[in-house]
Amino acid sequence: MLTRRTIVALVAVFLISIPAVTKRLYASDEVQYFAWLHSVAFDRDADFENEYQHFHDQGMSQVAGYHETFLVKRNSAGNRLNFTTVGSAVLWAPFYAAGHLVALATGAPADGYSRPYVVAVAIGSAAYGFAAMVLSAFIARRLVGHGTAAALIVAFGTPIVFYSYVAPIFGHATSAFSVSLFIWIWLVARERWSIGGAVALAELHPRREDRP
Repeated sequence: MLTRRTIVALVAVFLISIPAVTKRLYASDEVQYFAWLHSVAFDRDADFENEYQHFHDQGMSQVAGYHETFLVKRNSAGNRLNFTTVGSAVLWAPFYAAGHLVALATGAPADGYSRPYVVAVAIGSAAYGFAAMVLSAFIARRLVGHGTAAALIVAFGTPIVFYSYVAPIFGHATSAFSVSLFIWIWLVARERWSIGGAVALAELHPRREDRP
């Protein structure tokens, strides 16, 4: 059971760590994950050509093969390729919306691309990564009675810190959170099966997502 003091301490640790988050977007994988947000929120579609062109023009994705892969090739539906799934964007959506409000309040371009949006999504990934580590501790505590060591193993024995703070706009931090949350809900739900528990597990169950 979480005490108020524990919750306050965990939140404080995360807030103190925010300045360590890399608040930029540059890799082609990150562009693909981020493109879902802008395409759905601003274009209401799953055609990523303008997103890919924007980051190419900004010099963020000038790596070899980027232009051919994302601005020349098309999939069977006639859209530009995207090798990522939409799940991370769904989890990032509240942070992206917060970035939009910050852009409006500060006079930054409210175009879905400017710094407030990128910063918000990066912090969102860090939050999900941190939550995954905390959930890992709770899972271990529920199973074996001790959770601190498990949290440390997850933090320093896996790339979760790297993908939460160094390269946050990949899908790894959100994936770690989703898996941790699924396991936690499963452990709780299996003790007394209910419709609510079954629905929660069904919503979080990993499944293959259709790509555009």
